[in-house]
Amino acid sequence: MGNRGHTLRKGARRAGGTLLGALLTVAGCGGTGVPVGHDGGAAEAATMDGPVACLTRDAGCDPVRQTGCGDGEKCSLVGSDLQCVLLGAGTAGAECQAIVGGDSCAAGLICASAGGASTCVQFCDRVCGEPCGVGTRCNTRLGDTGEWGCGPLPPPCDLLAQDCAGAGEACYLVEPATNTTGCLPEGTLPEGAACTAQGECGRSLVCLASQAGGLSVCVPLCDTRLTVPCASGVCTALEDLDPVGYCH
Repeated sequence: MGNRGHTLRKGARRAGGTLLGALLTVAGCGGTGVPVGHDGGAAEAATMDGPVACLTRDAGCDPVRQTGCGDGEKCSLVGSDLQCVLLGAGTAGAECQAIVGGDSCAAGLICASAGGASTCVQFCDRVCGEPCGVGTRCNTRLGDTGEWGCGPLPPPCDLLAQDCAGAGEACYLVEPATNTTGCLPEGTLPEGAACTAQGECGRSLVCLASQAGGLSVCVPLCDTRLTVPCASGVCTALEDLDPVGYCH
């Protein structure tokens, strides 16, 4: 698939994130469930090598595109497996419950529990970025199955001010396509380290793909308005984000 860093050029984007500690439970057949993790990363629509093909699955049912099941059924997770289960009627965000042979959510949704409340969560595709709506992104990990669900955006923030209120959080460009920023758990990679996603680099660093096609590395953010914005090198504005730039 090629380099996973944000290339900072229009039409080529990928942002990831560090897995948050909160765990949810996805309700399945008979009330059993799988752990669900939440990260701040955005779904990707392309890599630096160009658009990623959105392919159908080789076998079994598809929970995103809802193929492979019969009338009155939907493709969903039962424990850690994808299976055809009974179809419910609950919409995204609606309260739900597990029932024998499935849950009360409609096709493309699964009943997930967090903090004592159960709601219908929409399946999504991390590669093709579908079908999450406005204000949500494909950032809810459904167990160890490789399936994902739509979750809320992280709180917005200022890349230069690094004004995240949460302890251990830093501000990142989580959705380059829309210049959306978000507070995520602070990454640990230092300046110059190879990276694959935006949330991996430390505070005030951005994961930038080499324009020569090399590995992505963590580089410092800078303010183009300053007389000396970088300790070394020059400060170049990020596309559509001036005065936010990066040092190189």
